[in-house]
Amino acid sequence: MAATGAVTNLGKKAIVGPTGDIDTQTAFGYVANGSGSTDAAAAQTALVSENSGSGSDRAAVTPTSEQTTSADDTLRYSKTWTFSGSKTLREFGIFNASSDGVMLARYVLASDKSLASGETYTITFDVIIA
Repeated sequence: MAATGAVTNLGKKAIVGPTGDIDTQTAFGYVANGSGSTDAAAAQTALVSENSGSGSDRAAVTPTSEQTTSADDTLRYSKTWTFSGSKTLREFGIFNASSDGVMLARYVLASDKSLASGETYTITFDVIIA
């Protein structure tokens, strides 16, 4: 299976609403990981199997504005988790709340990444507005 990523339908709505002064939206400032292997799709609203405990909990992050093609066209989310127990990572999501909330985007690795206690894993997630 190839790695897949998608901005979700609710994520698109969350971007369009404030831009058109149609709706307000809480900022997307949380990153989560999970073990679900289902391909990423726009209709998804949550991770398939979000991890918790042993250092894998959803965490607050501060996105940065980056340049991919033109100035400030990319939001970059970066997070390093340090695990205190064994975990399997396969999926990652960007959210606007510390639990539940709207999922902006989901990314799924091509294969499982198994981590043991004491290991770290860093994800850098770019959302490019093209």
